Amino acid sequence: METVFHEKQHRIEMSENNHSKVVILDSADPSRDYLRLMMSGWGYPSFCFDRQTICLDNLQELDPALVILKSLSLSSASRMIHAVKTIAPGLPALVISNDTATENALVANGFEDVLVAFPDSRPEILRLMVHDLLARRKPDTPPVGFSQVVGNSPVMLKIKRLISELGRSTEAVLLRGEPGTGKELIARAIHLRSPRVKNPFVKIDCTLMDDGWNRAGLFPPARPSKNGNTPGPTPFGEADQGTLFLKEIGLIPPALQNELLLIVEEGAVTNPGSRTKRKVNIRILASSSRDLDRLVQKGWFRKDLFFRLNVFAIDIPNLTDRREDIPLLMDFFADRFCSEKEVSHIDIVPEGKRLFEQYRWPGNVRELETQVHRILSEDNRQWRVDGVRANGPLSGLQLLHSTVADIDAWADFSEIKSYVTDLHNLSLKQVCNEFVFRVEKRLMETVLEYTHWNRKKAAAMLDISYKSLLNKIRDYGVQS
Repeated sequence: METVFHEKQHRIEMSENNHSKVVILDSADPSRDYLRLMMSGWGYPSFCFDRQTICLDNLQELDPALVILKSLSLSSASRMIHAVKTIAPGLPALVISNDTATENALVANGFEDVLVAFPDSRPEILRLMVHDLLARRKPDTPPVGFSQVVGNSPVMLKIKRLISELGRSTEAVLLRGEPGTGKELIARAIHLRSPRVKNPFVKIDCTLMDDGWNRAGLFPPARPSKNGNTPGPTPFGEADQGTLFLKEIGLIPPALQNELLLIVEEGAVTNPGSRTKRKVNIRILASSSRDLDRLVQKGWFRKDLFFRLNVFAIDIPNLTDRREDIPLLMDFFADRFCSEKEVSHIDIVPEGKRLFEQYRWPGNVRELETQVHRILSEDNRQWRVDGVRANGPLSGLQLLHSTVADIDAWADFSEIKSYVTDLHNLSLKQVCNEFVFRVEKRLMETVLEYTHWNRKKAAAMLDISYKSLLNKIRDYGVQS
């Protein structure tokens, strides 16, 4: 059976530290040799690769000044750019392609040090582009937000363009989407594309608030100063000249909504320990997985505060609404994992990607990342790289996918149909409890049978604790 993950363990020993080195990735021998000779003629030692994984394995050790990518599809070029920016954020890249879609996708990322050239470009044009990119190289560049916003679907390309536009603005932005879709990631990308990039990005988690939090400074009591007597600055004070990110703004208590509105309107915060105020210059970004319009209608969220925060809005789609991005996201998470763990990079075969595309992903991108890491982190090396073998992690995911897909049909069980036709049993709570009971029991029976009653494996597949599984087996009367 073809494996889902193939490992490349080729390494190149390099001790040279020549900052004019060029790495060339090109699967076509003639054009790869032509580029190598051209770079050598211009005085740039070149190191050529025909496989993406081998190139990535050696990139950090080679420490090149430029990467040239040629003969790659849109998905392969995107994968390489994101992987390169993960390994070396300040490393420029020249992509040689005549594919308009590839050019549009790379331009939408907003990288200032990635250029696209046509394959028939004259040598003098290529030389000028190489010189230009080498001048843009920033060896010590911190990770760039755009390198983490992954996806070439139309909706994600639109969001990437919005990030560039909103980065130049000073107005508030509201990020809307379900948990796990990447709202904080996009907030950081906006900050990193703004003139405030060198100033603080301060996050406040509104899910931790209650009415007892420090109203004078709006949020929790600030950190004590070095002498332990006077409290330090509030988060609003810390974010002065920078960006303040309010996570899950829909959960902020009503009493604190008033304080927040005053700060937004006046542009001033109350100094801790006194009633004096000082002016602050803050860019506010907020996120919400709740429908703020509905909260406003019910009177649970101030309308004037909503208008202040909703100057610009970005709706971030669920992962199932951009399934075409799943293969690229899988490559990105796998490449980042391999780089961080300093292990050989891997290829994910189409069979594995198709399986992941079929799954429902209720936890969105966050769940996808967790699954990829789980597969790569398995102690059993063979199980880690062979994801579609019997009882492997991907086959387990496939089982859950096919099982969950049948849940809607389970509502037609004759017992439940009979139950809901009884006019004395129309309590919505009772109907829901009955349905959940039957679905959970059926799902547990399916997984336990699949794992041959290995309770630890079943608990891991069901994403519950071992103790919870044992309790449910007892309570639901599940028998082998």
